[in-house]
Amino acid sequence: MGRITNGTNIVANPATRFIQWLNPTEKNSEKGVTTSGFYYWDKEKETNVGVDFPFVAQYLQDAVGITGYLEKRKKNIYSNEVLDVYETPFDIKVWGEDGEEVLKTGFYYSQQEVPKSEMSEKDFKELKLNVNKEGKNGTLEMIKDAIKGAKKCKILYLKVEDEIWRMKLSGSNLTAWDEFQKVKNGNKYKTGDLNTTNFIIWSDIGEKPDQNGKLFKYPIFSYKPMNEEQIAENNRVYSEQIEPYFNFMLNKPELAVKDEAEINGDY
Repeated sequence: MGRITNGTNIVANPATRFIQWLNPTEKNSEKGVTTSGFYYWDKEKETNVGVDFPFVAQYLQDAVGITGYLEKRKKNIYSNEVLDVYETPFDIKVWGEDGEEVLKTGFYYSQQEVPKSEMSEKDFKELKLNVNKEGKNGTLEMIKDAIKGAKKCKILYLKVEDEIWRMKLSGSNLTAWDEFQKVKNGNKYKTGDLNTTNFIIWSDIGEKPDQNGKLFKYPIFSYKPMNEEQIAENNRVYSEQIEPYFNFMLNKPELAVKDEAEINGDY
C-alpha cells in the first residue's frame, strides 16, 4: 500500500494493488514479464504478476503525474499526483539506493507562478492563451529536455470487486486510453462522464507499428453499463476513500513517499 509519513492525521493511499503496462524486454523478462499486459509487483515473491483480461473495473478518479527512468544515474523518476495541473505544482523527484532527490518543483506550465484559484479570470485566460501559442513550454518538457527518460503519466484509481487498484498509464498505453476517451467519452463535460456510469473493461490487446515500423502492443478498452445500485456503491467508495486521500495530498504533497511496489517493480 502507498504510504504517507512524517505527519499527523495521516490519510494513506487507498490502493491495495499497483498495476502498470509492461512489455517483455530483457530486463522485465527477468522479473516475470512474459508477454505485454498489465502487471503488479508481488513483494513476497519478488516478481511481476500478470493481470488476466478481460479486466473489469469501476472508475473512481484519475490524476496526472511524471514518471520514467534516469538511465545515467540508474534512478526512477516520479512525482506527486495532481488533479488539476493549473492548481497544483509538481514535486518531481528521483529515487535510488541513497533515497530520494527533488529534481524540480513547479507548475506544469513554467510561466505559471501561482495556482489558478489565486489568479484573476483575465490572467488565467491569458495564461491559457500563451500556453496554446507557445506549445512546448511546460515543466514536463523542461524535464524531458534536461533528463532523458521523464514522461507524463496518468493515474487511474479503480474499484475491482472489493479492492481499490491504482493503474498507471504512460507511453502507448496512455495514448490508447486517451484515444478511447476521445472517441467514447469526448463530451463528458457537457453530457456526463461515461467513466462514472459504466464498467471499464480491458477487453483485448492491440498491435500496430510505430513511426519506425516496429510493432508495439497496447490495451483495448471498452464500456459496459452499471446499474443504479452499482453506481451508488461506487460513489460511496469515492467519497469515503478516494476524496479524503486527495484532499490530504493536495495540501501535503511533500509527504508522498515512493511506494515499494513502484521501486521494486521498476515503475
